[in-house]
Amino acid sequence: MCWIGYGPYEKFIKKLAVANPSLLFKTKSEPQEFVPVRAATPGRNTPERAASTFIGKIRCLPYSQMSFVHIGNGSYVYPMREQQLAAWLKSKSLGQHYNNYIKLK
Repeated sequence: MCWIGYGPYEKFIKKLAVANPSLLFKTKSEPQEFVPVRAATPGRNTPERAASTFIGKIRCLPYSQMSFVHIGNGSYVYPMREQQLAAWLKSKSLGQHYNNYIKLK
């Protein structure tokens, strides 16, 4: 499933608030792809409108708990639980959250 820019991934985030998030992924086994629209200025991301000046695409594979992050011409793989992905998608700035919490240092 590919969700681009506006609203649809808000439902995905809200479903992660269930008591046992792993149950969601047993029924939702297909890859989830989040494509933020290109923002004019940083810090414009919201659950209603994915936007980033830095992040191109996030592809999550629920069963393996891995996410592929596309930045410019590069693609990077990170282990990521569903709660981590939800926190990232809800952050004010996808790029800043990536730099502070996800990027391997």
